[in-house]
Amino acid sequence: MKTVLIVEDEKMIRQGMKAMVQRSGVPVEVIMECSNGQMALEILKEQKIDVMFTDIRMPKMDGIALVQAMQECEHVPLTVAVSGYDDFSYAVEMMRQGVREYLLKPVDRDKVREILEKFNREIEENQQKDEEIRSISHRQLKYFMLQENVDEKELAAMTGQFGRLFYADPYVVYCREKGEKGTGDYICLEELAGQQIFIVEEEKKGQLCADVLKGSSAGESLPHQGLRELKQAYLESRAARREAFGRGKGITAYTPKMPGGGICR
Repeated sequence: MKTVLIVEDEKMIRQGMKAMVQRSGVPVEVIMECSNGQMALEILKEQKIDVMFTDIRMPKMDGIALVQAMQECEHVPLTVAVSGYDDFSYAVEMMRQGVREYLLKPVDRDKVREILEKFNREIEENQQKDEEIRSISHRQLKYFMLQENVDEKELAAMTGQFGRLFYADPYVVYCREKGEKGTGDYICLEELAGQQIFIVEEEKKGQLCADVLKGSSAGESLPHQGLRELKQAYLESRAARREAFGRGKGITAYTPKMPGGGICR
């Protein structure tokens, strides 16, 4: 578990819950705190939170409003409502909004531990499933890029099965000799015809070039969009890679005059 967010306007209670999380035995990389729902919502908009404990009655934005608003965020955390006996009806409403657990004040440390252990198992299981799906999708991408001809039926099947895992916005493809794959917000395909392929959203390519491809002799495709254009992007990056290698340059962008770019219709 990477991140836990504690939302509570009373400082002593907030710090007490933080201590319970730290002593729960469940590994948590980062524990964040804030005093109202408005601050919590800003955090949820900016980063992924795995688990959130939130009080119900808080200034500026209460727990119910927070839970309703966070449904629009890209990542919705596993959430625990924390309240007194008088707030039980509000807690029921929060459960209808997707809150998974309910804790009464004063908070019991054993209950916190039980909840964190359960959530951690669920997070790990989901991560394993996501990794399996990602591995299968990467094999399919390799197959698609290497096949001479992929018919419309196969392409439609791939798009239906893995399209949601691919980029909706414009992307570029980089081709280089095998090196460190690094970690970041991109797709890295190892051992594709003896090359290493990176697929990254166009707006994020600068970070990839600075962190992973720096000093590499690599080819960069033109911007493309959608799974249908991926093979063309791969062919362009491969052609630009040959040009970069021949010139002894670093990253070389594809231009239509380069030989070997190919046409994929």
